[in-house]
Amino acid sequence: MPEPHVMLLVSSLGGGGAERVIAELASFLCDCGHRVTLTTLEGDREDAYALDPRVQRLRADIMWDSATVIQRVVNTLRRLSIMRRAIRSVKPDVVISFIDMTNIRVLGALIGTGIPVVVSERTDPRHHRIGPLWEVLRVLTYPMAARVVVQTDSVRDWARRAVARAQVVVIPNAVRAFEPTNPERPAAMPAGRVITAMGRLSHEKGFDLLLDAFAQAGLAGRGWSLVILGEGPKRQALTEQAARLGIASYVSLPGRTREPEAWLRHADIFALSSRYEGFPNVLVEAMQCGAASVAFACDSGPSTIVRDGVDGLLVPDQDVHALALALSRLADDAQLRARLGACARNIVERFSRETVYRQWQALCEDAMAKRRGIRLPG
Repeated sequence: MPEPHVMLLVSSLGGGGAERVIAELASFLCDCGHRVTLTTLEGDREDAYALDPRVQRLRADIMWDSATVIQRVVNTLRRLSIMRRAIRSVKPDVVISFIDMTNIRVLGALIGTGIPVVVSERTDPRHHRIGPLWEVLRVLTYPMAARVVVQTDSVRDWARRAVARAQVVVIPNAVRAFEPTNPERPAAMPAGRVITAMGRLSHEKGFDLLLDAFAQAGLAGRGWSLVILGEGPKRQALTEQAARLGIASYVSLPGRTREPEAWLRHADIFALSSRYEGFPNVLVEAMQCGAASVAFACDSGPSTIVRDGVDGLLVPDQDVHALALALSRLADDAQLRARLGACARNIVERFSRETVYRQWQALCEDAMAKRRGIRLPG
């Protein structure tokens, strides 16, 4: 019997949590005996994640710019046609697509082919807007999916209401298991006590709120620094904000890092200030590294991960004053930081790679069995 063939699609393998997950999933499915093809739609973007050599890597290179409405329509039809031919040519038994607009394109391209498609939302659609037309298309296309995968119960409840007839399941992200090593402190890390944050420098990550909270807490004059790792469109605005607040000398924006573990293991506090999240990988990784963590209890994500007062602290959504108080509390209490950090390491057991990716494997096998007219037990 030939190996089951799983095709994975995502816009790119540039830096990001969804891209990391799909790369790890590809490797796990190979371990399970599947043949795996991974295709990206943006052909010229550099990969941030190394793929398992067993994975067949394809680049579609179909995300052309459109100068006019007519050109946009023509390019959309061309994309769907190319995607349909490309997917059918490799003869997958099941297709897994990540991220909203890619999901919609894949479902549209495969109408009438009989190829089962599993789509995955990687953020919180209640807050992450993709535009009225795309949101209508999501409602129309998602019911065609064999399964719609979301990361938290609250997004599942929303999806069941917003996308009638869609078969929605929850699969969280797996913890990326770091080796039990003690990496050297990064050379760019400030001396003294450090609050670390990490993510794209964009509005939804709320680093402007974190700067306000750091200033309110008065930690700049008490031997503490704030490091925000990442890159994005808000870099200049954040730099100017730190200067206005008088904390520029205590705030560092080193850019992206290929050594997140080293930064997280040497962080005294980890802060997640997002306005909204899907399932924040970086929070899970910080907890695995034993960082005492504090996060906004936004609608989805942190509340699923952090047990308030047990393995981290949660503060009301976008409440800068509450975040400032929590940062000050952690800064003043080394024993609390140590206790929360020690408990946080158990996150590995709750979101292990084996547990999470087995759920993906089961979804694939169920979709393939239904295509063949076989009913699996349970």
